[in-house]
Amino acid sequence: MEENKMFINVVSIPREILIDILSLLDPKSLSNLSKTCKFFYEFCKFDFFWLNMCKEFGIDKLGNFPNFYTMYTGILYKYGWLIGYWAGNKPINGSLLHLKFDPYKLSIIAWKLEAINKSLSGVPWSKNFSVRLVHAEPKFTYQMLFCVQYDNSKHKSKIIRSNLLYDEEDNNDEEFIIRKAIFEKHHESELWKREEEEIYQESIIGQQNCFSFEDEKFFKFWTPKDNQKENKRFDGIWVGDYGGHGIEFLLLKYEISGSLFATKITGDINVPRGEISWKCNLDDQLRICDEKEWNGKISYRAKSKIAYGGFRNPSEIDSEVIIVSNDELAVYWYDLRSITTFVRVI
Repeated sequence: MEENKMFINVVSIPREILIDILSLLDPKSLSNLSKTCKFFYEFCKFDFFWLNMCKEFGIDKLGNFPNFYTMYTGILYKYGWLIGYWAGNKPINGSLLHLKFDPYKLSIIAWKLEAINKSLSGVPWSKNFSVRLVHAEPKFTYQMLFCVQYDNSKHKSKIIRSNLLYDEEDNNDEEFIIRKAIFEKHHESELWKREEEEIYQESIIGQQNCFSFEDEKFFKFWTPKDNQKENKRFDGIWVGDYGGHGIEFLLLKYEISGSLFATKITGDINVPRGEISWKCNLDDQLRICDEKEWNGKISYRAKSKIAYGGFRNPSEIDSEVIIVSNDELAVYWYDLRSITTFVRVI
């Protein structure tokens, strides 16, 4: 009798209050609650709860899913951790993957990003004709590696790679494609190690910041929620031209110390991926530019890293970083008599 009274009291709670209470539950707790009775089975399917859970992955558009409950339970619960930008540990050059959720295709698609510079040659700098100015005008190419696609008829996801279909119930195929892997951070950049470590075979339980695809391991360093951070004016993924090495991707991050660090996501034979390419102190203004290219813009003292082939004898040289806009920077490498521009990707 007491149990019946307690049940009546619970279901008699005003709908708005009950929604607020259940909004505090995590997905597993909400699912467990739905198993207790018919009332909670129906109530826990209220799409507001599942929309909030989808927002944790930066997703708020329904696309071709019937509801957010289906979106979350059908694909995001198991594979949502893949969404974001991933850096590969391929020796020297590295690689960049973008795993993007497309609600209209019911899929998480893994794209490999590469870029070339449409600006093939530099021009003399107006302030000093002996200095070469190279503008970054990237042209991006995208190669699809695999995708995780939701099947509405079966309410489960399938993994597609190279026109081959893998069922999520076949653990061997799934593990081959997106096996979780250990990925240790680099001592300097706090991203990943430059040295190649032995491959670990054990999976990681509850640690979803890395995975392996074929012979390469990937570390997640940027998610859709990072785009929403405030007071991070320059944080993001950028590209810049490195002369004969071509276009390279960098991660720019502003530290509380006042320094802006540019870490290579992809690298070259001189300065490989994972190394800091340049850093500047945004509290140390150098000059107000008077050249025609950036008249009135402010530059800051900086240090840039150079090295011989194979990353031999690395050293830092004096440089300056010119703030063109929130989406464009220019770096003047004094000793190299070269200025290169960097533009934002995200």
